Amino acid sequence: MAGYGSSPYGSAPYGGVTAINPTSPGFGELPFGEGPFGGLVAVPDGFAPPSVYIRHEQPSGRFYAEPRIWKSDIYQTKIEPLTPALPIRGSMTFNDDFEHKRQFTMELANPDALKPLEDFVVPELYLSDGHGNELIIPLGHFLVTPPTISMTPALRRGTIEGKDLTYLLARTALNGPYLAAAGTDTGQRARETLIQFGIPARLIDIPDSGAYLTKDLKWEAGDSVLTATNDLLLAGAQYHVWTTGKGIITSRKYDDARGQTPATTYSTEAGSRLVPPVTETPDWSRLRNRVIVRKLSPDELPIIGRAEVRDRSNPLHPLRLAERMGANHPVYLSYTDEASDIVDQASADRRAASLLSEGASFYRKVNIETIPDEHMDGHLLIGLDIREGGTTYYGGNWLQRVFSLEMAGAKATVRRELNSSVNLA
Repeated sequence: MAGYGSSPYGSAPYGGVTAINPTSPGFGELPFGEGPFGGLVAVPDGFAPPSVYIRHEQPSGRFYAEPRIWKSDIYQTKIEPLTPALPIRGSMTFNDDFEHKRQFTMELANPDALKPLEDFVVPELYLSDGHGNELIIPLGHFLVTPPTISMTPALRRGTIEGKDLTYLLARTALNGPYLAAAGTDTGQRARETLIQFGIPARLIDIPDSGAYLTKDLKWEAGDSVLTATNDLLLAGAQYHVWTTGKGIITSRKYDDARGQTPATTYSTEAGSRLVPPVTETPDWSRLRNRVIVRKLSPDELPIIGRAEVRDRSNPLHPLRLAERMGANHPVYLSYTDEASDIVDQASADRRAASLLSEGASFYRKVNIETIPDEHMDGHLLIGLDIREGGTTYYGGNWLQRVFSLEMAGAKATVRRELNSSVNLA
């Protein structure tokens, strides 16, 4: 197998090309032509026109994955390339539960080339195959934090940790009272807030929410710009901001995924990008069939929104749960959200319905591992078609909440956490 620093496809300007052989033990020992996954490994959609996939049907089939890192600035200018340390170790992770959802770590051979809390990095993953096809996958846009340095007589290298632009928003405090006036579209006001506090407009992609504030929304000195932005988005039933692989700050409404075509489908058919195994880990901690959203203020009338599972065919219906548990009364799995940012009854009801739909979907959580592709974004709709022996075990559309690209030596795969996107409410 070709290693770092050499490649059958020519010299490597970024410190070498990593050769990945899908049949090597380190890559999961994929059995070509056997097993429930068909034994076929492929690179991303559109990677080998006019075919949808490149199919490596022989054990010699391989593709190459090479991380490339650029020194950059807040405008994403590619200033100069940086050399990863060898052997390569790093990761890019996205977790919807985190305040700063996209994060990046990488060992560099020249960490002194970066100024912490001043310079940015733009990492990419370069893929190529034996047919001359190439694909560059953007991994984000990150502010560099102080590196961890390791030095030996032969080598000095450091591990950098990159924070996306929401890190700056969280650490930018309002100097005084800040107001979003009644009658304003919440998505529009969120965009204006980010621009007002220094984020370039071309790095923002937040749509109008179609929801208008019925009264003024206020923040005090010391509140962060991130808090104000996310409060505005929640008032319009939009997700907290996150950053895309292209470094764009974005959001969308809670219900935008319903009835839409998935971004891609991972299947066990020929051309699959799945790397076995597929695992299911039920998460009961967020399961709920009743949600109450309330705003209690001594100076205002209380605002309370409610949502419950009312469809008797739903497995979470209170009476169906009672039947399973042998109870003589309805069984409620309740959750109360103290929401200081809601402004009226409509926004409380929207929030309650969204939390109910989200909570009712968490009873199914599937973890899969795939070949790297372009589908690395949050709140992405993913299709599954996983079969064995004529039986479909996982089908339909799922929401991608968590994923990570792990780079370790000659291995580069994407781990994904998918949640059932069926609206059970």
